[in-house]
Amino acid sequence: MLRLYRDLIRLRRALPELRDPRLDRVDVEFDEEAGWMTIRRGSLLVMANLADVDQALPAPRASWSWPPNRPRPSETIRLGSWPTRP
Repeated sequence: MLRLYRDLIRLRRALPELRDPRLDRVDVEFDEEAGWMTIRRGSLLVMANLADVDQALPAPRASWSWPPNRPRPSETIRLGSWPTRP
């Protein structure tokens, strides 16, 4: 757990988007019923599947940047389910 927190602190120091406190620069999309959300700030995109089943989330809009060495997804990105504890 300590390593995770250290990694997150290192990321925050390295990426200006994670230090920007202005919420007007955050774009959030979600489907509460399906259990997914996407959060974008600057060039960063976080996609989360909070459901207990795998599902395909809408791909980022064409205007969003995508890593040059990765193929751009067509319409969806498949994410695994959120791990549940017994």
